[in-house]
Amino acid sequence: MRILLITHEYPPRAGIGAYRWEAMTKYLRRSGHTVTIVTSDLFGVLTPESAPDTLYTRDLGRAGAVRSAIGLANNSSSEEVFVSGRLTRPIPPDKSLVTWVPSALLATRKLLGKREFDVIVTNSPPEASALIPLLLCRRRPAWLADFRDAWILDGYRPPFPTRLHTSVDRRLERAVMKRADVVTVAQRLNRDDLLDRHGIEARYINNGWDPELELPAEPGQPDPDPKAPFRLVHTGTLHGFWGRSPRPLIEALVVLGKRLPELPGRLQIVLAGSPESQGLEMAEDAGVRDLFDYRGSLSRPESLALQRSSDALLLVTSDRLSWELPGKLSEYMGADRPVFAIAGDNEAARVIDETSLGISVDPADPVGIADALERVLKAGEVPGFAPTGVERFRYPGPAEQMEAALLEAIDRRQITTNKRGR
Repeated sequence: MRILLITHEYPPRAGIGAYRWEAMTKYLRRSGHTVTIVTSDLFGVLTPESAPDTLYTRDLGRAGAVRSAIGLANNSSSEEVFVSGRLTRPIPPDKSLVTWVPSALLATRKLLGKREFDVIVTNSPPEASALIPLLLCRRRPAWLADFRDAWILDGYRPPFPTRLHTSVDRRLERAVMKRADVVTVAQRLNRDDLLDRHGIEARYINNGWDPELELPAEPGQPDPDPKAPFRLVHTGTLHGFWGRSPRPLIEALVVLGKRLPELPGRLQIVLAGSPESQGLEMAEDAGVRDLFDYRGSLSRPESLALQRSSDALLLVTSDRLSWELPGKLSEYMGADRPVFAIAGDNEAARVIDETSLGISVDPADPVGIADALERVLKAGEVPGFAPTGVERFRYPGPAEQMEAALLEAIDRRQITTNKRGR
């Protein structure tokens, strides 16, 4: 197959969910398929050796004047991002429709004029990237629309300022779902929602862990010292505008600290990632900052080594996204350490239960979180850790499923073309 991938961020900066197509591309190429990539220069440009057959196109989101004109949300805190977003989202489905889609569309048209492709893949978010094949009209090859996150379900994006904006956004979503030859999603609830609302039978292809990612030479091991504090490790974003917040954990630590005055010597929560996404000021205000060990932003190998040195891995999900299944959970599977999840009745909690990776506690119940942490500290381990059925989250499995979906898209496009030719 000759595949043209349109994705806003490649290779991605962070998050195993965003690595979805980095891994897919590697394994598809290994199977003999060609993959050409159109992406944004917003996050930097790699050399042809580091990112072969990758075309970086101009993204105006880097320009200060454009950012001001669009009203880019303030990133100082998750709450501010969400609230200010109510007033600064005048462009459905998102600002990349103006900042990046025009240059990506031009580059795509030029590529299609010079080379033949069997299938176009759009990967979102941002959702605007999925509009590019629509703008190609009938000149396009087969089209597979892949969604890491749900477009409409539960509304992870800040709301639009008017009903008109919302209506346009929903019409765009419907057009994409109806016009794409195949739709793939990374969460089962998103698949079920698309079937209910649009009658679209999307394929569920979960995120996965690539065992060939940069592994440390000597994987870290938990500290065998029985007097050492229990190490609960989290890598990545702990605080996000879509509802992910460390507040329930911090409130639970306050409760637990009153029960266990010796808590600082028994529990250490190790964090790695950008400082603005960790909620450290919140911990300081609550008087539990001494329980946190912040390691800064680490490289991927360093993060993997830190995960493997933990007694357990911390997973925090949104309190309002029923479909949320962070790609980080797949990465945690690769670390082979138990998971302590603060996750409600969502997809992440279901997967943890199905695969026996650990335990999950409702983020709306700080006392319940404190109770669960106390049980873990007394036992010295997370109960119920007996991984099973995790093979489907390990590459090359997801890439093999994607290969089948791409072939299906090509077949469906051919059928549609033949019908039009009659």
